[in-house]
Amino acid sequence: MDSTNQPTIESNSLETEDSSAGQTGVVNAPSVINASTPITPQGNKQPDQKFKKLRDKVNVYFILLVVLLVFLGGIAFYAIQRNRKSASDTVLNTQSLNQEALDKISGSDATIGDPKQTLSVESNAIFAGGVLVRGNLDVAGTIKIGGSLSLPGLSVGGTTNVDQLASKNITVAGDAAVQGKMLIQNGLSVNGTVSFNGGITATQLTIDNLQLNNDLKLSRHIVTSGGVPNRTNGSALGGGGTATLNGSDTAGTVNISTGNSAPAGCFLTVTFTSAYAAVPRVIISPASSSAASISYYTNRTSTGFSICTASDPPDGTSGITFDYFVIG
Repeated sequence: MDSTNQPTIESNSLETEDSSAGQTGVVNAPSVINASTPITPQGNKQPDQKFKKLRDKVNVYFILLVVLLVFLGGIAFYAIQRNRKSASDTVLNTQSLNQEALDKISGSDATIGDPKQTLSVESNAIFAGGVLVRGNLDVAGTIKIGGSLSLPGLSVGGTTNVDQLASKNITVAGDAAVQGKMLIQNGLSVNGTVSFNGGITATQLTIDNLQLNNDLKLSRHIVTSGGVPNRTNGSALGGGGTATLNGSDTAGTVNISTGNSAPAGCFLTVTFTSAYAAVPRVIISPASSSAASISYYTNRTSTGFSICTASDPPDGTSGITFDYFVIG
């Protein structure tokens, strides 16, 4: 092709047009286009740039997300492995006891499992023979015993309610509070002091030593008992005289019969079956007219007393009766 026929673009004309366009505010398209220059639409440049920037940002966020997930996954894996290790140390292995296993141990002495295993019986179990537990027995539910219960030692930490308790020997180390009635069919032996805030009702009360800090009130008679004291005749009975005694160390009656030539002195001496700690008070009361006519008196000691007369008693007289009462 002839070079003279190709269109030419003058640089001066472009500058003139651009400058004129800036002055008038209107952009005029170039009047001459080079055929070798590719034509690119002007409207597609801005979306391509936004897409590129968005893609770059997405790539950065995606990388951060992947790194974060890997980090969290490592922490979770470490925690799971640690929990599995701790659980394997505490969990006991369990094994089911099926019918086949029961048939194998039937009629023989067999050992099932080891101390680290647990035997679980889901259904009810009936043991026709004895059951021996060599270790501790923990019962989560209620224990019902149809027969007797034999325990060499019983220790109860909390409160125990017993409807009826029969025991041969009960030892209480601490205080015991009985809110209801207590029935003791045999004897009650107390080594220490007994304190009652209320009344005591007893058919028979036997006490070796009774000490009262207040008045003694009796609504019935005083009946004494005990062994009969020893008696020794004195010289005031005279020849052939006699004396009898009926009673105890506390109270009694003496019958005297004088003989011949009875002199002044003691009719008899009474010796207590149990001596007093000190000389007691002896009260003598004449129980007949012949006893009242005699000038009588007593000699007292901690071991006994004597009934005496200060004058000669009448000879051959019977029915001389005295009652005595002794208080320590």
